[in-house]
Amino acid sequence: MNEVRKILLIDDEPAMEGMLQLMVTGFRRGHYVLEYTADYAAGLRSLASGTYALCLLDYQLGARTGLELLREARVLRCSTPVILLTGNSADGTDLAALDGGAADFLNKGELTQRGLERAVCYALESAGHLAQWRDMATHDPLTGVPNRREFDCRLNEEWLELRHLGFDIIWLVGVWEPSPESERIARGDKAVLEELKNLPPGFGPEAAGASPYSVHWYRLNSELGFEWELKALKEKLNAM
Repeated sequence: MNEVRKILLIDDEPAMEGMLQLMVTGFRRGHYVLEYTADYAAGLRSLASGTYALCLLDYQLGARTGLELLREARVLRCSTPVILLTGNSADGTDLAALDGGAADFLNKGELTQRGLERAVCYALESAGHLAQWRDMATHDPLTGVPNRREFDCRLNEEWLELRHLGFDIIWLVGVWEPSPESERIARGDKAVLEELKNLPPGFGPEAAGASPYSVHWYRLNSELGFEWELKALKEKLNAM
């Protein structure tokens, strides 16, 4: 039996639901169901949930746009492929959609069942290949653990997202050498030890560390790296 795959439609035009519902149920390659929402916030929550194979996203969503929603979804690390539905591709919306991370774009006025099915299948196939390539490029083939290059890329993405969200100052808490006395107190605190029971097996009292506010010495905590790395990070952040 073929797997039933869910497609999320986010569009503030109720008429689009009926039309696309007929198209999706008529797909020949695979079994799909369409779920619909007209609300921006509800659509973002549904898309970020990761329970959909693909999303059909309208460009104009009341006072907001689909590109805004797409950017917010990417900030939430949503990897679900998105096809943007536009009313007019002549205004540059199509290129903006691809730049924003959309898998494809379709003009509503030229939409056909065959064209929609082809776009959906292509987007899903491309997303599957991309996930495989990303995994091969970013993880150790023997252990499956993310390599240093992937760690650096993810960290850079976080810095860029913070800039995109409008943050001007980043406070690096807990980078200095902590107080041994604070660590001793934490490892003897009953409340802290009780909380440790909620962690995965293998975490004992040694998992409790000193408070980041209990600075013993203003030099970099050796467990976090080297002084030159902290300096390089500060220079990178100041250059953004």
